[in-house]
Amino acid sequence: MIQKALEEIGFSVRTDKSAKSQALEAIRKLQDGTVIKLQRAKMRLRITTSAGGKEGKRLREKLVEAKELGEILEEDISDKDYELV
Repeated sequence: MIQKALEEIGFSVRTDKSAKSQALEAIRKLQDGTVIKLQRAKMRLRITTSAGGKEGKRLREKLVEAKELGEILEEDISDKDYELV
C-alpha cells in the first residue's frame, strides 16, 4: 500500500542519499499528498509497579495532575501489584 502510494507521487529511491533522509522525505511527501493519509500514532505507556495498589493509584493521580496521562486503556489493581496502560 505504501509502496504503491510512493509510486503514485513519483518518489524514487536514490543510492547517494541515506535511508533515513529518504524515509523522512517520503513521509513528508505522503503527508502533503492526497494519495494516502498519514498521522502520528499515540504513544502507549505501560506502568507496572510492585509497590501495591495504593502506591499505583498515587502515581496515577500525579500523572493526571501533571497532565501527562491521556486515555487509560487498562488498569489492573491488586494488593501487591499495579499495572496501567
